[in-house]
Amino acid sequence: MAQETAAPALIGAEADEIGSEALKRLFEAFIACRTTLDDLSDRAATLGADLSAPVIAAHLTGKSCISAQKHDVLVTAVNARLAELSLPASARHPSDRKDPRGLRAPSGG
Repeated sequence: MAQETAAPALIGAEADEIGSEALKRLFEAFIACRTTLDDLSDRAATLGADLSAPVIAAHLTGKSCISAQKHDVLVTAVNARLAELSLPASARHPSDRKDPRGLRAPSGG
């Protein structure tokens, strides 16, 4: 009798932190920004993140996850590219996901 094993999760625990909606928005924004994975990798490196094109592709397609910090770097890089094309930013940082309008709560002080 064959032993059944659970299939590995495609998206790890960090994806819950980022959320599938954030991944979907980032993927759609990546498509809209009309750039390559290599260009996005170079932009991420400029921002201080070591993200290869295959790692970015796996994250965008949900086959693996990256830290929320590196996800933020991708969001920033994609939104910068959209700005170069005079398009509105459409990817959101994970901290923006709690408010659908992308607004952050004022800081107490």
